[in-house]
Amino acid sequence: MLSADLYRRFFGFLDEKIPEKIIISTSNEISQLPFETLITPDNFYLIEKATVQYISTFKDFNTEIVSKTQKTLTTRILITL
Repeated sequence: MLSADLYRRFFGFLDEKIPEKIIISTSNEISQLPFETLITPDNFYLIEKATVQYISTFKDFNTEIVSKTQKTLTTRILITL
């Protein structure tokens, strides 16, 4: 299935340890890909396993981290494509 193949290509390095939040920064045609709909190895949509957020620049990523309080610690990963 194409969706599962794309998941393995982009997120296979996670070894099934999907973080709570995935922040994606893309460019060009790949920005049209709805990453939320990729199928994980255990046959769930990515959106069912993690919050997916898109940012346009790395500056947006830094701003988000600084603005968060220390009350909740979440595991997150930034993917730049």
